[in-house]
Amino acid sequence: MSEEMMQISQEGNGGNQSIVWQLPSGNYENRTGGGMQPSGPTLAQHLRHASPLPHGVLQPREAPQRHHLPHTQVTAPHVVPGASDPNNGQRPTDQPFVIDFGSVFDPTSANVGSINLQSLQQMAPEHFQLANMGGHDENQNTGPQNNGQHGHQHVVQGMDNMDWSIFLLNSLLFIIILVIRIVSDHLLGMLVFVGLGGTFFYANMFFKKIVHESSLRDAMLHNVLLSYFWIVMFLTANIGCVYYVFQEQELWNVLMFQLPAKWDGDIWIFFWAVCVNDFVLKYVTVIIKAFFSMAPIKPKNRGKYYMFVEHVMQLYRMVIPIVPWFHFLSDGLSWVFAAGLLCFYFLCKGYQLFFKARDVRNAFLKLLREKTYGIKPNSSDLKTRGDGCPICQDDYKDPVMLDCKHIFCDDCVAVWFDREKTCPMCRAQIHTDNSMWKDGSTSIHVQWY
Repeated sequence: MSEEMMQISQEGNGGNQSIVWQLPSGNYENRTGGGMQPSGPTLAQHLRHASPLPHGVLQPREAPQRHHLPHTQVTAPHVVPGASDPNNGQRPTDQPFVIDFGSVFDPTSANVGSINLQSLQQMAPEHFQLANMGGHDENQNTGPQNNGQHGHQHVVQGMDNMDWSIFLLNSLLFIIILVIRIVSDHLLGMLVFVGLGGTFFYANMFFKKIVHESSLRDAMLHNVLLSYFWIVMFLTANIGCVYYVFQEQELWNVLMFQLPAKWDGDIWIFFWAVCVNDFVLKYVTVIIKAFFSMAPIKPKNRGKYYMFVEHVMQLYRMVIPIVPWFHFLSDGLSWVFAAGLLCFYFLCKGYQLFFKARDVRNAFLKLLREKTYGIKPNSSDLKTRGDGCPICQDDYKDPVMLDCKHIFCDDCVAVWFDREKTCPMCRAQIHTDNSMWKDGSTSIHVQWY
C-alpha cells in the first residue's frame, strides 16, 4: 500500500505547528509478527508536551456510533524519558506523529480525515487509548512491545459504586433507636389505634355476614335481630369508652367543627384528634346501617340504603378535618405563607368534596327509583326452568326472568346484584351499575385530611 500523508494547521500558544499523520502502509511491520513500529513519535508523546488548554474550555466529544460498531478504548502508554524515548523528554517540534486510522476513526464516519486537536489535547490519557501495538495484554504485561514496563489501567470510581449496604446498615441502627423513642413517647396512642382498628375490622366483617344471612328466606328473624342488636351495643360501648377515657381532651368537639381541649397545634395532637374521631364515625356508620337492617325494608332495597348511608357519612368524614387543618396550617406562621398553604389545601379539599357530593346525589336518586332486572315470566317459562329458585333453593316468590332467560326470585336476584353484575347461572352481564357499598361494607380508609 502506498503511503499517504495528510497535514493540518493548528493555531496555539506556540504558533503554527504542523501535525502529520500517516495512514496504515508498508512502514508497519506485520501485526501478527513483531508488532507495528511507527516511523515517528507517538500521539501520546506529542500531546504530553503540548500546551495545556484551560480546564473546562472544551469537552471531549464522543464519536457517533454508527452501525453499532464497537468502540476502541485506549490509554496513552506510559513513557519514561530515557533510552526508550528518542526525544529524551523534549517536545517534538517538526517531527510527524503517527495515528493508526484503523483504531482511532470509524471508517463509516462522515468526518474521516478530520481531527480536533484541541479536544485531544484536553483529554487526559485515561480518556483514550492508542492502538494496541504488538497485541499484548496490558494487564498481564506480556507482548513484544512491553519492554519490561508495567501496564496499568485507570479506573474512575464515582458515587454510583458506593456501597449503599454499609451506609444503610449504619443508618438502620439509629433509625431503630429513633423509632423506639417515638413509640415510647406515644405508646398509649398507638395501642388505642390498634384497638380501634381491630374493633372496626371485626364489626365490619360481622355486619356483612349478618346482611348476607338475613337475605336468605329461611333465616331466623329473632337470631338476625339479636345479631344487629349486638353490633349496635358493642360499637356504642366502644365509642363511650374512648370519649370517657380521654374526656379531658374533649375530642368530641371535632365532630361539632371545633378544636379539642388543650390544642397547641402539635402535629401529634392534630393526627390524634382527627383519626380518633374518624374511627368513631365509622362505628356510627355501621350502627346506622344496622338500624336500617332492622327496619321493615324489603331485602331488595336495603342495598340502596346501605350505599346512601355510606356516601353521606364519607362526605361528613371529609368535612370534619377542615377546622383542625385550618388551625394547623395557620397558627404560628406568617400570613403570606399560611395563606398559600390554606389556598392549596382548600383547592384539593374542594376537588374531593365536589365528587363526593356528586356520589351522594347519585345514591339518593337510586334510592328513589325502583330497580328491576328482568320481566315477569309466564307459566310456560316457569315449567321450562323448573319450580325452584337456583339461589334460595325454594319455590319461586315474585319470580323474574333475566335477559339470559334464567328465572330467580325477585328479592334473591336483587340481593345478588348488590354484589355482582352477572347472572348467577351463565355469568352473562345483566347491569353495569356501581354496586359498591350495597353489601353493607364500610370504607376502611382513614380520613385524616
